[in-house]
Amino acid sequence: MFTAEIINNIQMDNVLVPTKTLIVGGQPTIEDLLLLDRIGVKHVVNLRGENEVNHFDEWNVLREMESDYHAIPLTNIHSFTKDAAERLDNILSFNKPTLIHCATGNRVGALITLHAFWCEGVSAQQALERGIQAGLTQLKPGISQLIGL
Repeated sequence: MFTAEIINNIQMDNVLVPTKTLIVGGQPTIEDLLLLDRIGVKHVVNLRGENEVNHFDEWNVLREMESDYHAIPLTNIHSFTKDAAERLDNILSFNKPTLIHCATGNRVGALITLHAFWCEGVSAQQALERGIQAGLTQLKPGISQLIGL
């Protein structure tokens, strides 16, 4: 689904494909959302806070495209909760092509780590590895502490 040609045409930073139905990264452009919509991505999860600057109204763009918009604002380490991981679990349970993004992809990897640990029951080390594969970088120390590493 997410071919090299598709990935090379996406403008958002730090694009990664951790699973066959999941694409992650930084803030997408309108063109990115249109491209992903054309290949069947109908769920978009935005982890950015309400106060973060975006150059377009993502919710309205996705509504016009008849895609589902999900907001799970993660603004500091204290917002990385089991509830946030469970909200992501609910979205991923549809097993549909999904984009998860924040500004750079770091928060995406952090939430993927917590989702794997709290919702899928994988070991802390395996969860951390999944998170790194999904973009976890600067939040690694704080997320490691949350899962007991």
